[in-house]
Amino acid sequence: MKKIAWLLALMFLFASLAALAEAPAAIDNPTLAFAGRWADPNFGRASLRIAHVYFEDAPEDELDYDVKITWGNTYNSVGVWQMTARWDEASGKLVYENGVMSIVTADDEGEGGEEVLWDDAAGAFFFAEDGTLRWEDSREERAAEFRLERVVTGTPAAGDFADKYFLPVANVEFGTAGSSLKQAILARDVVRFAYDNDLWNTDIGSLREAMLAAWESLDDDARARFDENLMGVVGDLANGIFWDYDSLAGRFEDAGVGEDAAFLSADTDASLSWATLFANTLTIGNSED
Repeated sequence: MKKIAWLLALMFLFASLAALAEAPAAIDNPTLAFAGRWADPNFGRASLRIAHVYFEDAPEDELDYDVKITWGNTYNSVGVWQMTARWDEASGKLVYENGVMSIVTADDEGEGGEEVLWDDAAGAFFFAEDGTLRWEDSREERAAEFRLERVVTGTPAAGDFADKYFLPVANVEFGTAGSSLKQAILARDVVRFAYDNDLWNTDIGSLREAMLAAWESLDDDARARFDENLMGVVGDLANGIFWDYDSLAGRFEDAGVGEDAAFLSADTDASLSWATLFANTLTIGNSED
């Protein structure tokens, strides 16, 4: 089921990328308009992330939103609001119930805890006439004060895509001592590259341009090796982090990256960022378009 859900999300991502490419300045589709990162300049310690995802227990044709708000309180504590929202056509809002708010703390040694303050909040996100994103919540009184604006993550340089993605995949080892472990490390590395650069929240046009420039910097042999390896063992391992991590956990653990791969497998941003990189590779990176 997890593989099906992730594949459905990837299929939706393809459609989303096409829509964004055609109309980047005016997105009317409500399933696209809310997704991304948001912040209010007047609340500098607060950030909002809305990610469109298919949840395993939802009908296959229904898109939900994984929503998370973080608000720094002190140097070692942060308030976290989490909710699953769904588009309500009648109200023109993303609505949710059973929103959870907790305080997450960490000491100087990195040890911490979580205290749930409530788990029954109801609310919504919607666009005001001035174009800002607004938040209303039955529990959080300060929600009405927010005037959220989209925050787009900067795109990595073409050289980063070449050095950290295309060339490592093209040059991965086969048939040598330890090559199986190196392949697992590389699969983790390319997913980590996508996650660290928040690729799902970058400007798609800039992303495609940088990836194409990196691709064109490779010679024909490197391109051929990349295609073969990405559509083979490296791609299978990287996709497997999200499709069926449990069956691959031992391989990543043997390679010394099990803890990080497990973290990535459970992270929505990591899944969407890798899906963005993989989708753009299939549509741009290994083509002559």
